[in-house]
Amino acid sequence: MDKFKPVTHVIFDLDGTILDTESIFNEGICEVLARYDRVYPAELRIKADGTRALDKARLIAEETELPVTPEEFWEAVKEICKPKVVECTFMPGAEILINHLHDNDVPIAVATSSTQESYELKIQNHKDTFDLFHHVVCGGTDPDVAEGKPAPDIFLVCASRFAERPSPKCCLVIEDAPNGVIGAVAAGMQVVMVPREDIPYDIWKTATLRLDTLEYMMPELFGLPRLLRETVGGSGDSGAGFDRIPALLFSLQGTKEDWQYKTETTEDFGNGFENRTSRWPRGKMLGGSSSINAMLYVRGNKRDYDRWAEMGNEGWHWESVLENFRAVENVHVDALKGSTQFGREGYLGLSWYDSGEPLARIIKESARELGCPTLPAEQPLDPIGYFETLLSIEDGTRQNAAKAFLGKIKHRKNLHVAVNASVTKILIDKVGGAAKGVSIRIGDRLLNVYAKKEVIISGGAINSPQLLMLSGIGPRRHLEHLGIDVVKDLPVGEGLQDHSLFLGLYYKVEGSAVNHMTREAVLDEMYKFYMHRTGMMSQISVTNLVGFLNTRNDSIYPNVEVVHVMAAPSNYILQEQAMLNPKSTGRITLKSKDPSERPLVHHGYFSDEHGEDLQIALEAVRFIERLVQTKTFSEHKPELLRFDMPQCNHLPHESDDYWKCLLRQLSSTFYHPTSTCRMGPKDDGAAVVDPRLRVHGVKNLRVVDASVMPKVTSGNTNAPSMMIGHKAGEMIAEDWRGSRDEL
Repeated sequence: MDKFKPVTHVIFDLDGTILDTESIFNEGICEVLARYDRVYPAELRIKADGTRALDKARLIAEETELPVTPEEFWEAVKEICKPKVVECTFMPGAEILINHLHDNDVPIAVATSSTQESYELKIQNHKDTFDLFHHVVCGGTDPDVAEGKPAPDIFLVCASRFAERPSPKCCLVIEDAPNGVIGAVAAGMQVVMVPREDIPYDIWKTATLRLDTLEYMMPELFGLPRLLRETVGGSGDSGAGFDRIPALLFSLQGTKEDWQYKTETTEDFGNGFENRTSRWPRGKMLGGSSSINAMLYVRGNKRDYDRWAEMGNEGWHWESVLENFRAVENVHVDALKGSTQFGREGYLGLSWYDSGEPLARIIKESARELGCPTLPAEQPLDPIGYFETLLSIEDGTRQNAAKAFLGKIKHRKNLHVAVNASVTKILIDKVGGAAKGVSIRIGDRLLNVYAKKEVIISGGAINSPQLLMLSGIGPRRHLEHLGIDVVKDLPVGEGLQDHSLFLGLYYKVEGSAVNHMTREAVLDEMYKFYMHRTGMMSQISVTNLVGFLNTRNDSIYPNVEVVHVMAAPSNYILQEQAMLNPKSTGRITLKSKDPSERPLVHHGYFSDEHGEDLQIALEAVRFIERLVQTKTFSEHKPELLRFDMPQCNHLPHESDDYWKCLLRQLSSTFYHPTSTCRMGPKDDGAAVVDPRLRVHGVKNLRVVDASVMPKVTSGNTNAPSMMIGHKAGEMIAEDWRGSRDEL
């Protein structure tokens, strides 16, 4: 790392780096293009980013063959964006970084392609912060800046106007646009690139990404782990880049990349959560929830799928779905070379690692003391035991569905992807009762898109039933109550299943159970990831270690899954346990017939008539108690954190009644909602789709996602969802084989 020159001056880009204006203009461009039935594809957006306004307008007008002049197009965009730009906000952490640099006497400046007039408009509500900059170079009107991008001129001009006239090598540029990054590199400057999903890897390489530079060059100023989250967060349709970093697996929850669903309140439930509601994160970005989940690749066991087949779903037994799993997978793990259970030629890259954490060893040894074996990998035929699971991580980065599948076929001419677009209704022919297309809202414009063959819905266990019901497919009484014309009376939204997760078992352990990292070690890990995509940031610590248990020892199949989350440096461990085969069910309903209103999530946890779910959850708690009391675990002096829960404090601590009370107050989602558009034969009164995933009674309409599961699988649901997608693809190809028309 001594090859870097010390950073003495920092130059900021404006749009998308300091102020959240890039997204405003992109939305405005999309809205104007939609008026002419045009879209703004990612490739064009990358080419246009960072260019001057009229240059951008000319490029877009030419590429999309607009029937108006570039000037007319840009005037329409400005009319939409101007009131929004005035109210623009800072990018996450940008204001913190600016003030921090200024307070430590680091000279800072702004280099933007905007005109001076546009710059003044954007900053008018933030002048106090912008007064901290030494100077601003507005490339759109500055006579010293040459036209065209990418070019080093704007950065060299900006550097020359510092009083000290620093060497370019001592200047750090913070940029989000590929053109700007290339220009800064051409100027010989160091670059921090705000991560963005839509930037091709070759541009990242050209930019020579150096996110370690800030911490290394100015160690007295920065706590880089915090700054990674707060300063270079960025924004975008695909998760701003943070979805790529495995160690930041929870960073997108609660952001605009999350639907931010919350459950409805239930009597005597959830008092441990704000407003007695539980958050249900769902991915609102390309890749869906595979972009914000924990990346655990767990198929479930043989019994799960054989039960599906026994319920009348032909072709969904274990031997059949195994081929679909294998077709999806690209497993290159030395320890599994001899296994025939995993695929090696699919699109989804899967990896495995041993965290090396003392806690992982302690847990496995303690479980063996209780008779729970350590397995080399997931064993669907004999699943009881602890193992490090496969992860949807390849080359150190998350493999969400968008990257793994769409990313590899993005150049196909018959693939069109629209972002920032909401489907509001399925269009159904009133005469024939067949789906013929969908209504889509982009900005303020409503478009109808028609299918030549069929419509396929893949919104997930919450959004798919919402869309079906908005389209008149669902429970008759519910739809009529909301004034929605009934197309088909089906139990849409009913039968919701999820693995309830107990969040009330925190144990503090002594220091030897947890690896503590020095500040220098953290920096080394940052360097490993950003330069080589290796190290701790390419992993999820001990969370890859999962245990599948049967609390009653009455079957070779598990009824509980256990995951351990380490909260270093506090030495607290959250022992999470999820109940795998719930008898309780909830439902999804509409709040109104307005598509913009969030659906209502009724979780249904512990609602089964005989209380069996709550009893199994209690048995899981007792297993954890026994685990921490083993000889191996006891050596690390585990201490249970006691919650102050008024509803439970009167009960004898750690009694059955106490734990059952706490289970009701501190149980939430394991992020595995399923079964709201259940698959089953025509005579199954609870089914919404048939075994080929076609909606009963509505032609040319399929649902393909976790909502079709007849019963939730015994494990994490991301892998089964991928399998369902592949199997559906086979079915669709079979059903339409011989026809040459595209969808």
